[in-house]
Amino acid sequence: MARPKQISDADLYRAAQRVYQRRGHHHFTLSELAREVKLSRAAIIQRLEGAEALKVALSADALSLFEGALRELPSARGGDSLIALAAFIGSTLSERTQLASFLQNFQADLADEHLAELDERRAAALFEAVSLRMPEIAVDHTSAVQAFVAHLGGSLLQWQILAETISAEAFMIERTRVWLQIAGIPCNAETTNKKKGNDYAR
Repeated sequence: MARPKQISDADLYRAAQRVYQRRGHHHFTLSELAREVKLSRAAIIQRLEGAEALKVALSADALSLFEGALRELPSARGGDSLIALAAFIGSTLSERTQLASFLQNFQADLADEHLAELDERRAAALFEAVSLRMPEIAVDHTSAVQAFVAHLGGSLLQWQILAETISAEAFMIERTRVWLQIAGIPCNAETTNKKKGNDYAR
């Protein structure tokens, strides 16, 4: 008689998501998942299609969560919504090593057809989110959106190299206030974003 499953397929997948969130696509291993759920690696291999297929599925899930979270943010055109968006992007990083890992793996992602497609979707979702919230300013709309997206990326890189202990979320709020002031976009001085986004980082 076959032994009963010690963990359901749904629980196994949720455990895989936890490991994936901690380790990222390129450092996720079935061995670590096996330790997480206290099953043998062989038992996990029997129940899953394979490590690479699983990682692509987990990456797609993380992207869907990211896209959903963007839709939940304030969407009115203006500085407050742009600050909320920047704060959310910052909240997806709890430590500097996450950003370093993402940047190191980005080039490898481009060589993988499935991951490159997901990265393109992620970039498009962010561009659309900024576009929706960007008010009319002195430059054309597309240029303004591109400049703000560049600000987000540049600010994250700046946060990574700072020795200070400020969180990425707080840093993004602070830097975005300056960007908005330069662009002449007013914002409410009390605007903050409480939603945490660690589940959306890859």
